[in-house]
Amino acid sequence: MPLNYASMEQVSGWRFLWHRLSVAVGRWNVRLIHDPSKNSQAAYLVGFVAAGLVLALCFVLAWIRPVGQIGTSTILIDRATGARWVKVGGVMHPALNLASARLIVGQAEAPKMVPMGEIRKSPIGPAVGIMGAPDDLSVRTPAQTGWTLCDRLGSTGSQVIPKVTIVAGPPTLGDWSQMMRSPQAVLMTYAGDVYVVTDGHRSKIDLADKPVTLALGLPVGDLHPAPMSRAMYEALPPTAPLRVPEVPNPGGPVAFATAKLPLVSGSVVRVQDASGSDEFFIAIPAGMQRVPATVATMMLNAGMGNGGQVLTASATEIASLPQATGFDVSIYPATHLELLDKAAEPVTCVSWRKGSGEPQAQVSTISGRRLPIPVQDDKRLISLVTGGENVADAVYIGSDAANFVQVTGVEDDSPRRESMWFITDTGVRFGVSATGNNDTDTRKALGLTEAPQPAPWAVVRWLPAGPVLSKEAAMVEHDTFAKDPMAAPLPAPPTGDQP
Repeated sequence: MPLNYASMEQVSGWRFLWHRLSVAVGRWNVRLIHDPSKNSQAAYLVGFVAAGLVLALCFVLAWIRPVGQIGTSTILIDRATGARWVKVGGVMHPALNLASARLIVGQAEAPKMVPMGEIRKSPIGPAVGIMGAPDDLSVRTPAQTGWTLCDRLGSTGSQVIPKVTIVAGPPTLGDWSQMMRSPQAVLMTYAGDVYVVTDGHRSKIDLADKPVTLALGLPVGDLHPAPMSRAMYEALPPTAPLRVPEVPNPGGPVAFATAKLPLVSGSVVRVQDASGSDEFFIAIPAGMQRVPATVATMMLNAGMGNGGQVLTASATEIASLPQATGFDVSIYPATHLELLDKAAEPVTCVSWRKGSGEPQAQVSTISGRRLPIPVQDDKRLISLVTGGENVADAVYIGSDAANFVQVTGVEDDSPRRESMWFITDTGVRFGVSATGNNDTDTRKALGLTEAPQPAPWAVVRWLPAGPVLSKEAAMVEHDTFAKDPMAAPLPAPPTGDQP
């Protein structure tokens, strides 16, 4: 009996019936208004289309930029070892660092990773570049740049040599470190001289000058100035010495003296203001000058004016007399000094800060039990191995500290704009070469396109100096490398710690 083959219509109808039965069992409905099979079909279609697009994109990218081929790249990285290479005149040279490679090729090219087999297809030459130059050339431009130089005393005494630490980035203050504001001050000594350090400056004082020390409330015979490092001495802006102001023709007559107010040059006059507080004036030939109580006391202690006597006048009488300025009194504290105990607070710092767009910097002094850095960042303090009298003992680089800087003066209004430096995360400064007044070629090659941030040279100079970053310095071949005479052995990690 011959076989009766089913027609396509019969097969389609059979499939439809089975599909309808399965939908009826699964969805309790045979109307097939929302057919779930169509969803899976659409998903398959979308998946196939997406896969096709991805394959096409990969094909195009492989044709445009073939992976593992050098092409026109001149700075390369061995994919297996991470070693850097630079192509110069068709010859492959091992590059000591990214800075050297970029300076040699003259552009801030990103390295391309290739297999070593591709590199070996070209002739191999000696190693080239600047020893110790940086690999990380990313620039940080914080909203506020800060530089702080600190003296740390291990113990007290005149023979103690302070340890100098540089803090890059704004200082972190807290109960461990606070800003000094007058009348708070520290007595410090350097090269046989004594200085009052406060409000971001140092003022020389003679402890044997009793009229001055008594006026400032300094105890006689019980003063122990803390030693000051040369770095701190040079970083602190100086003021005129704290001494009894010089008055023209002391004791001589003044034209505005009256019978009721027998003034002479150097007379001290006390006046009560509307609140009942005492104000003091000094008579000078040009008129009456307002002074703080400490200066008035100095004049009295020195026997100036009317035999060391204070004259009393009303506000009306003073207002009727000419006013003048004969000497600067801004450096004198308004009241007795409050000396901080350096045995309890062994850290003294001078801090320089400047915000973006601010016309002037802020210079302040800091005192505390420890450095003005976050407590958890003590382990990030780097002990410098270079040593010597011209380098700091340690450095701390904040996570957002400016690292491409142009040095200026430590004064808050310094107009200086001098050399540029790139500072690594290990605290080494590298000079950025400039030919005449044109430094754009070097900066462009290194990728330092951002404007440099200001930094005080009086602080930056104490960082260890690396070689200058220039094309001429990078275009050097090496067979071997000389031993670093300043190298120090790496301390072994504590037992149980990972290396």
